[in-house]
Amino acid sequence: TGASVVTITPKMAKALGLKPEGTATMDTANGTVDVPLGRLASAAAGGIVANNLLVAVSPSLSIGLLGHNFYQDYDLTIKQDVIELQLR
Repeated sequence: TGASVVTITPKMAKALGLKPEGTATMDTANGTVDVPLGRLASAAAGGIVANNLLVAVSPSLSIGLLGHNFYQDYDLTIKQDVIELQLR
């Protein structure tokens, strides 16, 4: 996605019981914004599990984004109709 950290919606943060751990200023496609930060014990997608994961909460998103901190231990290959992640 190009996002540095996993970013979720406020609705997702509420459902997860995310506790605030500060704020960060982020550059987004919509400009520079201040967003709350929190931490998830773990998150999983497509067989990848990330633990102790810092997340940002953005009110401007309608869905969450997987950021670099989720797949940082993987090499990413984008093909015509598939994206491959391979453990380094």
